[in-house]
Amino acid sequence: MRLRAFLGIGLIVVLSACGGRGDVQVVEAASASSPGTDCGSFTLAAGERISDRAADCFLGAVTAGDAARLEVTFPTVEGDEIVQTYRHEQAGEVVVTTGRDGEAQQTQSCTDPVRASVSFTFGACRQALS
Repeated sequence: MRLRAFLGIGLIVVLSACGGRGDVQVVEAASASSPGTDCGSFTLAAGERISDRAADCFLGAVTAGDAARLEVTFPTVEGDEIVQTYRHEQAGEVVVTTGRDGEAQQTQSCTDPVRASVSFTFGACRQALS
């Protein structure tokens, strides 16, 4: 597996385009403590959606069965920031953590991710055990 080869030699591969807001930086981890592909962290304005490149990065890793992470911050109607972190750690399951700064977070285990208006929707989700 390509990821193991990178981990074994400790290389970090960064893929990015030049400077726009919709760019995504893809980083293959160099240590076993944080394996997988980092598809980026994005702060969206009201009505904005994550870039196709970021969505493709995450969905591609899920489809391939590789570990991946993506973080999206977006505003509520009232203007409060919600942070959603998507982590794919095992085949077919995406862990979604949702919360606001300083408040309790909700964690769900979801399957069958599909590109949606802001980020993703899922075929099924269940509350993750703490």
